[in-house]
Amino acid sequence: MRLRVSAREEDPGVTIYLVGEVDLESVPTVTDAVRSVLAGRPGRRVTVDLAGVTFLDASGIGALVQGGRLARAAGWDYRLVGAQGMPLWVLTMTGILPAVEAGAAPNG
Repeated sequence: MRLRVSAREEDPGVTIYLVGEVDLESVPTVTDAVRSVLAGRPGRRVTVDLAGVTFLDASGIGALVQGGRLARAAGWDYRLVGAQGMPLWVLTMTGILPAVEAGAAPNG
């Protein structure tokens, strides 16, 4: 399933909704979505809603981490929310959720 992306302004920032598979093929789509939200706006918060994500691999994790780096470099907060099922398990087992939100690399 291809990844579908939409974004909506919400207080206090922008939520990016991902639906489908976050994998090697969709990495550019994820990072482009974050860049698009950041372009020309003052820093607030990017929330990435993963409720519609059905598959997440290592490349997808990398894209989510990169999105956090991009957001923080632009002065924005970055959050991942709504993960469930296999994507939640992957993010939990790898320790990515707290690391991404804290602005650190996992295990370092």
